[in-house]
Amino acid sequence: MITQLFQITLLFAGIVTAFDAEKNALTKAEIDIRESVYEVSDKLDDYLKQMIEDKLDYVVVNDLFGQNFTRCLYEEMKWVDENKKKAFEDGTVISNDGFNGVDYNARISKIFLFKNFKADDFKNIPCAIELSEWTRLLRKSIDKYVPPQFELDYVEGKYIHYFQGGLFVPHYDTIGDPYENAYFGNRNYGTRIMSILLYLNPDLKQSDGGSLEILNEDKEIVDRVVPSLGKTVFLRSNKVLHSSEQIRSEKRSLVLFFNLKHKDQVVQ
Repeated sequence: MITQLFQITLLFAGIVTAFDAEKNALTKAEIDIRESVYEVSDKLDDYLKQMIEDKLDYVVVNDLFGQNFTRCLYEEMKWVDENKKKAFEDGTVISNDGFNGVDYNARISKIFLFKNFKADDFKNIPCAIELSEWTRLLRKSIDKYVPPQFELDYVEGKYIHYFQGGLFVPHYDTIGDPYENAYFGNRNYGTRIMSILLYLNPDLKQSDGGSLEILNEDKEIVDRVVPSLGKTVFLRSNKVLHSSEQIRSEKRSLVLFFNLKHKDQVVQ
């Protein structure tokens, strides 16, 4: 049923806005498109191209897959919370304690690898499985635009659940130049070229906090994105300094990181 509902791509006219701060200007596009998990639309493909070519730093899509599909993901991640805790007890709990004093249990990051699931579990996450198909197609779109000596490597997928009081300090998802890091096989500093944040919060309001904060190099906030259901942010992993505002309720998201490798580089 889900498959039939989402095979048709609904494409709406995008509203593009350029955002320029006085210092360290960042270029933003805010668009309204509707994606299918079985096709990357021409519109989204064009924005990906602009990002890889350094013409855009980040793109905000207001409701990427539609409310029904995203709510399905939300319900599935609640099931993961309740039923797969032990599958993720492998050092993936991330604490902000020591960075900003937030309680250890205020943020849990689960590395969402299907190898942690038994065959019988898959019936409980059909939308997440369909999303993985879109991820595979997205790899092809991004791969078209990276320099020819590079190609996409692995994709990191995480389910992140913030509890009351949780926040994340300003950071880049990659330190330095991902092309240079990939050339030298240096994964410690990061080979991520693009990050995608898909928010799963049906009842979250701006007053609840938890907004994604976009900052310039002086750590001044130049934009805020309310993490409402279906809101999706594409950003260049080493270009956009960002943080997560303290949440006064709960916040859930799925995060994807696309990594580069050099075609002639063998990483040991």
